Amino acid sequence: MHHSDGTAKILHERYAKALIAVAENANVLDKVFENITELALAVKQDKDLKKFLFHPEIEISAKLELLSNISEKLKFCDEFFNFLKVLLIKQRIAILRGVFLRFRDLYDAKKRQQKVFVKTAVSLSDQQRRKLKEALKNRLNKNILLEELHDKTILGGMYIKIGDTILDGTLELKLNRLKEKIKG
Repeated sequence: MHHSDGTAKILHERYAKALIAVAENANVLDKVFENITELALAVKQDKDLKKFLFHPEIEISAKLELLSNISEKLKFCDEFFNFLKVLLIKQRIAILRGVFLRFRDLYDAKKRQQKVFVKTAVSLSDQQRRKLKEALKNRLNKNILLEELHDKTILGGMYIKIGDTILDGTLELKLNRLKEKIKG
């Protein structure tokens, strides 16, 4: 079942909100977040699992059995396992990734958390990391989840991405601007 982009977004939103509501009701929001993150990682890392789960011609009963085994192994809470069963039965398992991404955004918003992606040439020291998180927390009024990447191609400075906003403080950008000024 293939959905248009708009329809898919509506479904992602609807299912993610439903999962949040069920999880909050049962007081297992953090556990469900843990479960959905573990499943997303398993699906991402195991290509066979991904093919099996999303293959339209494989029986729902076989998929349910597989998810039941995964659920036991990863100790999924009942609320999350029941949610997966609903997705399977309604033949919506293919939208799992979109639901996961939307759920994560809603979860972060509820927890007043903001994921911030930082790219630097060298690892940040603990003090630099603490100062950066503090500055971002004060500016955004949210708890900061820092995701760091080290990129040897960066000469110096840092590249920060917050949602759709990019703060490029790399030396490369500054040098390119300087070059433009000299040419200009």
